[in-house]
Formats: sequence, C-alpha cells, structure tokens
Amino acid sequence: LVISSFPPTLDFFRQRGIPAELNRLAFEPKVLDYLQPAGKSFDVTFVGNFHQVHSSRVSFLESVCSRIPQTRVWGESIECLSPNSPIRRCYVGPAWGRAMYQILAESKMTLNHHGDIPPYANNLRLFEATGVGTLLVTDWKENLSEMFEPGEEVVAYRTVEECIQLIEYYLKHDRARDMIRYAGQRRTLGEHNWYKRMQEFVEIVKHYSL
Repeated sequence: LVISSFPPTLDFFRQRGIPAELNRLAFEPKVLDYLQPAGKSFDVTFVGNFHQVHSSRVSFLESVCSRIPQTRVWGESIECLSPNSPIRRCYVGPAWGRAMYQILAESKMTLNHHGDIPPYANNLRLFEATGVGTLLVTDWKENLSEMFEPGEEVVAYRTVEECIQLIEYYLKHDRARDMIRYAGQRRTLGEHNWYKRMQEFVEIVKHYSL
C-alpha cells in the first residue's frame, strides 16, 4: 500500500496494480501556542526555495517584486538568481521553523507558487499560511477547491498579472482580506489538522488490513 498527498504519485502506482490512497498534508494547531502576538508587519511575503523545479516561480516572483516593491522574500539562498534579479532587492534571508511561522503570521498576505509541477495543489504552505490566519494568495490548481473555497477561504490566481491585481486589491480592502483569512483559518483548524489526517490514515490502514 502506497500513501501519498500527491495525485500523480497515486496514479503512477495504481496504473501498475499497486494500491495507493490519498492522505493530504495538514497543519499542527499547537504551532499557534508558540507564536508571539503581533500585528501585520509585512504587506506581502513569500517564504520558499528556488531550485531547478522552480524556474517558473523565479519568473513569477521577479514580476511581483518589480511591481510590488514592498514584497519581502525569505528563502534558503538566492545564489542561483541573476545579479539583476528584482528578487534580490526584496530578499531578507532564510527562515525556518518557528521564525517562518512568525513571518507568515505577521503578513497581511503571503504568496504560494507550486513551481514547475503538474496542475495539483499540494504543498505545506497551503495549510501553514491559512493555519496561522494569513490571507493565502495561491496559484490556481484543479484540485484546490477540494481543500479550500477560492475567493472565500483563499485567493487564487491564474496569471502573474491577476496575482498582482489581487495583491493590490486586498492591500486596499482590509475587511475583505480579513473575512477570507479568518474563513481560511477556520477551515484549516477544523479540517486540515494533523490529528484529523492521522484519523484518516488509520481508517485507510484498517481497510487494507481486514
């Protein structure tokens, strides 16, 4: 039995006659106990990496940083970026663990971009950002609505131009931004937590062990 959060992985094994079941990623609510109370210090943030599978992410962020100069970017390294990349002006440094969650919590909104992978939403940022109560602005994927209601619990974009327009809109409309981020947090804390995921995991294993 193979268990994965990524639909193409499930398809790969099922096509070869190997049982495979979906068990999504999630958020640990106890993280909230370790965060310091703080306001929204950052307008727009991105926390992530720039590897070979992220070439489209680099292009995306360069456009955002050019148009939204107050964007702040954290990542392991920017050595792979060109010397004149607009990301360099917005880069702060690496961020891991509690510091990363604190940055997300202090962001009015945070950006998510899956990089150069098939059209499925499947990374931890979906749940980390919503879990700490930040407006998630994420790239549209065909399975996103299985986890969140776009426009009500998260904000989804299909192009970088649409993303920039959404950023500009929600920076000016605090109430609309708050309504979505609170709804996203309720969804994550209620449905996308690790306790619930492990309950689902146990039921999968029970089914296959009978």
